[in-house]
Amino acid sequence: MYEFEDSHRARYRALLDAIRQVETGGEADPANAVGDDGKALGPYQIWRAFWFDCVMPGGYNRVKEMEYAERCIIRYWKRYCPGPLGSGAEETLMAVFHYGPQGAKVGDRHNYIAKVTKAKETANG
Repeated sequence: MYEFEDSHRARYRALLDAIRQVETGGEADPANAVGDDGKALGPYQIWRAFWFDCVMPGGYNRVKEMEYAERCIIRYWKRYCPGPLGSGAEETLMAVFHYGPQGAKVGDRHNYIAKVTKAKETANG
């Protein structure tokens, strides 16, 4: 049922881990993290509109589950940036995750990209 999502979760494991670190790295319990005045949930701080766009079965509160949230992210990327998802263009994936479908065109996207890249490099030693 989730073969596509799970193969891409494996392919992008380091990137997903770095995004999670940036989003909720300081939280004692990232699964229950709530941010942006209650608008973002879970380890990846997913907003309801993002969840709606990823077209995942189940309710919005499931974004608190890491595996579910990662599948949602992969589906979102598949919908809005399938080329970069297939080619491994991680900077575009970071920008689209954080800023939405037009994220690769957002002027200040480089700050978020730098944070995620640093988290990824730190994790890889």
